[in-house]
Amino acid sequence: MNKTIVFISKDAYWQKYRNDVLTKFTFYYDVNIFILTTHKLKNYIKPNDNLKYLVLGSGNKFFDLFVFPLRVINFILFQKPDQILVHGHISEPADILALLLGKIMKIGSTIWTHGYYCGKSSFLSRRIRDLLLVIYCKLSDSVIAFSKRGYENLISYSIDSRKISIAPNTLDTDDILKNKEKILKNLDRNELLKKYNVGSESKVILYCGRFSKRKNLHLLIKAFNVLKQNKDVYLFLVGNGETYEQNVNLANIYNNSRVVFFSSVYEKEILAKIFSLAHIFVIPSWAGLSIIEAFCYGLPVITDNSKYHPPEIEYLKEGFNGLFYEENNYMDLAVKINNLLDNEEMMKNLSENALLTIKNKANIQLMLKGFSKGLNINEKI
Repeated sequence: MNKTIVFISKDAYWQKYRNDVLTKFTFYYDVNIFILTTHKLKNYIKPNDNLKYLVLGSGNKFFDLFVFPLRVINFILFQKPDQILVHGHISEPADILALLLGKIMKIGSTIWTHGYYCGKSSFLSRRIRDLLLVIYCKLSDSVIAFSKRGYENLISYSIDSRKISIAPNTLDTDDILKNKEKILKNLDRNELLKKYNVGSESKVILYCGRFSKRKNLHLLIKAFNVLKQNKDVYLFLVGNGETYEQNVNLANIYNNSRVVFFSSVYEKEILAKIFSLAHIFVIPSWAGLSIIEAFCYGLPVITDNSKYHPPEIEYLKEGFNGLFYEENNYMDLAVKINNLLDNEEMMKNLSENALLTIKNKANIQLMLKGFSKGLNINEKI
């Protein structure tokens, strides 16, 4: 008999990777999931018979601080699910209220968490976040951590290790690898390069992700401006966001016709073709799940040595499957890219190890197993 889980996530309406991962989870495990979110679903979010979305927001960010939690509580009261799953965001009152209601109704509860705060913050802010995280974990019957670091951090806060599972955060790597294989079979690489006015012998540096301030994409554009002086190289930037226009303008200031901008791309076939043209994947800062997609295509990853990265940074190992450059130093970034482009043997080794990392550390099946353990869900027979 399928277990019913209510997952409270105000951002689920746009988070494609969660949709992909949970779709896979419902395929392999005996579970029905209701995702409670705040806004109309983006067109790339796909529900199915075992994964349903309910939009419980009001459409107004301020009102949703009150409306969304009340509607969540109402849903739990009437549906009486087997399990409540939350992120434990301090900015989401619905999470703590749902956990408290679960205690009263004797409904199992799980927090799915980084296990630590990844971003920059003041000492006081960090202490408050840590305290609230401990409260959430104490209220929950089980905890699913994104990574080993998160697991260890929770134990340091005296959270019972027996209630913590690790579900290594990743993408649907099975689907990405399958799609890659399908595209590469019929891909005319030179013809596709011509489409973007790129020569067949040119090297392509790729970034794919959100255009946000903490990604520091201006550093990559500045580094590329140095590289192009003596390298036959192109820069592909895929994505959209708050700094998109700013980065387009910066590339124009440098009169850089070899920077190719793509808006957000969600079609798997188009993404596979773009990734297949690249030689190196660069995330100037805040390297998260895009590491996984790059590794699936055997691309070495370069990012900064900042201590502020999402949990997926654990997959990146210096000299094994990627490189780190000095934080905020675009000249050092240019040097790292240049050295890698000049060293075919290193490029080959990093590429092979990137694929090995997916196979051994970051594949979707490992995440699903950790997830099923944390939620106590049986695999389909």
